[in-house]
Amino acid sequence: MYRTDDPDECALALDLGNDDARTLAELLGASRVVEQLGRLHQDVEGLSIDWIEIDAGAEWAGKTLRDAAVHTETGVSVVALIGASGAIAAPVAADVLEPGATAVAVGDGTGVRTLQQRLRRR
Repeated sequence: MYRTDDPDECALALDLGNDDARTLAELLGASRVVEQLGRLHQDVEGLSIDWIEIDAGAEWAGKTLRDAAVHTETGVSVVALIGASGAIAAPVAADVLEPGATAVAVGDGTGVRTLQQRLRRR
């Protein structure tokens, strides 16, 4: 859950048991990540999940999630950042949109397309 006064800052996170975490991961398409990372795009009743590579020189490349105001500007949640140094699950507002990394985004189609425009070089 995000804070109402700063929607880019997480206010509450849930700890899930193993079974619940597996179920949620399946609902979010985790089994497909291994097969199609970087090219997977899933639309489920208005919900889009996309893996967006962050281009060097893109508008938001090198900015933190807070500085880019990703959630405020797009309505999209970045649920993971995958880069050369590993993956960050549930990134926080201070995490950086590093060029070359991949942002895993969840939101409506319009918001995801807006995020793509801001993370890809024009």
